[in-house]
Amino acid sequence: MLYYHSDVANLHHIVSTYTMAQGRIEDTLDRLEKMTEHALKADMAKPGDAYTSPFTNKLVYPGNGEEFDTWTVHNNAYYCRQWINSNRYDSIREEPRFKAICEKLEANMK
Repeated sequence: MLYYHSDVANLHHIVSTYTMAQGRIEDTLDRLEKMTEHALKADMAKPGDAYTSPFTNKLVYPGNGEEFDTWTVHNNAYYCRQWINSNRYDSIREEPRFKAICEKLEANMK
């Protein structure tokens, strides 16, 4: 799942927008926590780490360079933090779990 952690984080974010719209606060917070977990796993990838998907299990993460510069400017934590700036989450900003999510992302942003 090495590369796909960033995609899974994005999927959890998308689902959180629906659960938020439905007023399912606990589900929203669960999704945002999972988003954060996957985003941070993606950001921890180091050159040489093996991909674990059955479709890419012969590949290794090359790291950033001239030919592979994903996340050179910002990382997953940064983008996830930007996503949850949306006003759709205003009603849960004071929730301790939401604050903890923000703190984790902010501590790992680049």
